[in-house]
Formats: sequence, C-alpha cells, structure tokens
Amino acid sequence: MYDLYITILIHKMGESMGRDYVIITDSSNDLPVGYAEEQGVVIIPISFEIGDEVFDGREKTLTKKEFYDRMRAGQGTKTAAPNINDIEEEFEKALSAGKDVLFTCLSSGISSTINNAFVCKEEMQEKYPDAEICVFDSICASGGHGLLIYHAIENKKKGMSVTENMQALEELKHRIVHKFTVDDLTYLQRGGRISKTAAVIGGMIQLKPVLHVDTEGRLAAESKVRGRKKALNQLLAEMDGFDSSKGIFILAATNRPEVLDKALLRPGRLDRRITVDRPDKKGRIETLKVHSKDVLMDDTVDFDEIAMATSGLVGSDLANIINEAAIAAVKNGRNVVTQKDLLGAFDTVVAGKEKKERVLSKKEKQVVAYHEIGHALIRAIKNNSDPVQKITIIPHTNGSLGYVLNFPEEEKHLETKDELMTDLISLVGGRAAEEVVFGSVTNGAYDDIKKATNLAKTMITRYGMSDRFGLVALSTVEDEYLSGRASMNCAQATEAEVDDEVKKLIASCYEEAKQIIRENREVMDQLARYLYDHETITGKEFMKIFREAKGIPEPVDTSLFSTSEKVAESVTFNEDGSYSSTVSGEPESDIWKNIGSHSDDNESDDTAKEKEDD
Repeated sequence: MYDLYITILIHKMGESMGRDYVIITDSSNDLPVGYAEEQGVVIIPISFEIGDEVFDGREKTLTKKEFYDRMRAGQGTKTAAPNINDIEEEFEKALSAGKDVLFTCLSSGISSTINNAFVCKEEMQEKYPDAEICVFDSICASGGHGLLIYHAIENKKKGMSVTENMQALEELKHRIVHKFTVDDLTYLQRGGRISKTAAVIGGMIQLKPVLHVDTEGRLAAESKVRGRKKALNQLLAEMDGFDSSKGIFILAATNRPEVLDKALLRPGRLDRRITVDRPDKKGRIETLKVHSKDVLMDDTVDFDEIAMATSGLVGSDLANIINEAAIAAVKNGRNVVTQKDLLGAFDTVVAGKEKKERVLSKKEKQVVAYHEIGHALIRAIKNNSDPVQKITIIPHTNGSLGYVLNFPEEEKHLETKDELMTDLISLVGGRAAEEVVFGSVTNGAYDDIKKATNLAKTMITRYGMSDRFGLVALSTVEDEYLSGRASMNCAQATEAEVDDEVKKLIASCYEEAKQIIRENREVMDQLARYLYDHETITGKEFMKIFREAKGIPEPVDTSLFSTSEKVAESVTFNEDGSYSSTVSGEPESDIWKNIGSHSDDNESDDTAKEKEDD
C-alpha cells in the first residue's frame, strides 16, 4: 500500500511539473547584468541603429550610458524587433533537447516581437507536436517586463509547469503599473509618439507629460503639466493613491540621490534607501568568480590576492580583468589563466598596456627610476604606509612613464591622519627625489601634484584635519556616485584661506620628503640603479634590498621567495654603489659616475666638495 501511495504521488508530481522548459525573452527587460544567464534564461537581443552605426546587441553593442549619451548628442535611433530566424534558432535549441518553451517579450503595443514569435511557434509546433510552446505578451516594458521574468523564474523553481507559469504571469501583468515623466519631448517626437509641432510647442512652454503603459501595452499620456516640479508632484500623488493592502511595492534606482525631491523620500513613499556601493573584498571575490566561471583557471589562481589589489574597482572593472587575463593566456599559447595573467591584467586595467616601443633615453630612464624610488622609499621608511607591491619604469598607454603600486595586506575602511600624511609625503616624494638628486625637476610629477592637491584639500575641507579650521565641513560631495566632485560651501574669503592652508600642507610634506631622501641617499642610489637595470621589480625585491642596505633583518625565510624575487638575493653592492649580480651581470654604469656629486639648496658647498672628493 505504501509503495502504491509513493507511485501515485510521483505520478501526480509529474503531472504538475510536466517537462522541463526554457524561459526565453528579449533584451527589453532591464534585468541586472549576468542575472538572466545565472538563472538559465535565454535573452535574444533587440538590434538598434544610432547615428550611422548598426548594433546587433551581441558582438557589437553599447552600454546604456553610451547609448543615452549619443542620443543626447542628437544622434537618431531606430530599433528592430528580433527577427524570426533568431527566435526560431533559440526555440529549436530548447525543443530539440526535449524541453518546452516559455517565451515572454516586450509589449505588443510597442514592438512586433510577439508577431514573429507566433510565426515561429506555428512552425515549431508542426515539427514538435508534443511540445508546449507558450508565447506570452507582457504588455510591459523595461523594469516591469523584468519583474515578470523574475516571477517566471521563481514560479519555475516552485515547480510550476510551463502552462501554469504562463497563467500566473497573465494574472500578474495587469497589476504592474508603469508611470513616468520625461524632461525632453524630442525623443517622443522622434519615436512617432507626438507630432513635431507638439514637441516644439511643448518644449517652449516646458510641458512635462506624465506617461503610462495602458491596458493594451501602449504608451499613452495620462496628463500634461508645466514644469518638472508639477510632473513630480503628479507622480507623488499617484503613489499616495495606491492601496497598501494589495501588496504593491515601488522600486526606484538613481545615481544622483542628492538631487531627489525630499517629498519623494518621506515615509509612505520611497521610505527605505538601499545603497549599492562599490563591492568590498568579499564582494570582489564573488564578482570575480561570476565572471570567471566559463574561463579555465589553473591552481595558481588566488582570487583573494586579486580582490585585495582591486580595492575601489567595480564589477565592470573586475570583468575586464578576467577578459584581459584570458586574452593574455591565449596570446601565450595556453588554454588556462594563471595568477600571473590576472596580475598583468590588473596592471592593464589600472595603468594601461605596457608601451615598450616608447624608448626613453638613458638620462630620462635614470630620472624616472629615481622618481619612482622616491615614492617607494618614503613608504618603506614610514611604518604606517601600505606596503609597496610593484615598481616599474616601463611606459604605459595611460601616459605614465612608470608607477609604484601599493595596497594594504588587509582591507581598510578607515585611514588615520598620520596615514593620510604619509600618502601626501609619498605623492611628492618623486618630485623631491628629482630635486635632491639632479638639482632640477621635470614635468613628470603632474599627476602626483594633482592627487596631492586633492588629498590635502579633502583633509582640510571634509575630514576636519586642519588645526586652522578645526571640525568644520567646508565642502560637500555633489554627485558621490558619478564624478565625486566636491563643491565648497563657505565664503570666498574662506576659500582663499583654504588654498593657503593646502599650499602650506603640501609644502611641509615636500620638505619632509626631501629630508627623508637626503638621509637615505645611499640606499636610494642602490635601489635606483637596480630598478634602472631590471625596469620592473616586485615589492619583496625592493624591501629585501632596502633592508640589506639599512641593516634590517629579514622577517621571513628567503627560501619562500619566488624565482623573480630571488633576483634580489644574488645582488652584491660595492663601496662605490655599483653592484654585481649572478642573474643580470654588470649594469651599464657610465651615467652613474657623477650622480652623487649634486648639491641641493640645503647642502653647503663644502659638503658637496667632500662628496665629490669621496
């Protein structure tokens, strides 16, 4: 009897579940990037024209920002519904695998996609008579369409058959409300929604229509008001009119929360704010895993190290790192990505590709070597600084002739004033090294100066780290999630005082940087020579030479160093500052003969003469 009950139960479950099925849709749904793929949903892209270019949505496409930027620039746009062949191809893949199909598309009142889908259904039904092919008209667009797909996915997870799922969606779609306003009538006119005359007149009198998707899935004007504020109030009134007992949720997204009307955010409207910030270390690891799931990785790959190095980067940056690493692996004749590929890809994303065809003169290369060592040396001297991970003097496509890469060994969320001061001193350390060593400076510190100025100003105006102004907020960030640009909120006289304080702060840091370099000149010369010959060195190589020159014992067993890091083990420095190496041999030394003879403004002529005699 028990066995019979189990058999009946299984039979009933089979009747409910039916065959497995694939959810197929078009790209008009605004689903989060990667979500559809993760859930097994097939998306057929909607192709479009903008300007003189055609984009198929697959191999050639644009980001949303690029698309709208080009529209704002006046480029005309046209869209084309997925053609019958594209829909038929995806239907065929599912049906030939023994699965049913649930196809959901953009509203029939806006697009002809559904007509093409019905044609495909008739053709496929003849070929697969036992299959269920459900074509669903969402009568929705954008986020509304995406919400329906989300429910379709969840319904499938609950065990609904393809027909049950479609019935549930049919009931739900009439409960979704689309209401919005637009700032410019131009696009409505271009899309054929209003006449050219209406667009011109409406623009002149600042007419703001409140639009909605009607019961037949067409765009329709609900009301017309003059001015953005009245249009916003109209939408707010609509929100207040919803019956809360019906379980209606309103979701909104923006990159400019600071410009939202306060009336929009009061309790009962959009009363819960969820910040989607840049991912933390854990988030970066998970993002890297998502983007690398279809990429073969070898055993050396350590996402933890990559995540630590990529603090501040967003999902698109991390995806780019994976792509660049895969390209590097293919170029090197491998079918797997290594940790070296990922680290190289990180450099490419941050600093651009190496530009080895740009050949520097010996003198320029020497100056760059001292400049970068100037940055790194200060971080090594200061015990409250992020450790140096890499130094290079190879030019890159971002315009830099070299750079120092440093990042913390553990993720940080707070920085002390002392740590920020060290950052400032390190930023001007490159210019200080040039002045101390060569007696003149170059234009190579442009980016350092810009960063130092911004950091000093932020410390004074936002962080309250100035004795002169104390705990006063003198500036605010206007668009935190876009440019991050700060605006001053103080009197003009105070702004001038702020500028003076910034100058004094940077000047004091610059003097301290020069003092550090003078006191550690010998070790700087050794490091600069080594960097000059090797062009790129690791942080461990740098610190090993630094500790040997300063007489500081190594904190770890050098046998644990990698092959590249063992280069530093084989270096022997001579009394004159030259070195020999079992790896690289003797460096060219002609340009180094008189490098120690320069005297800066803080040295006496007698001291300089003593150095020269030595």
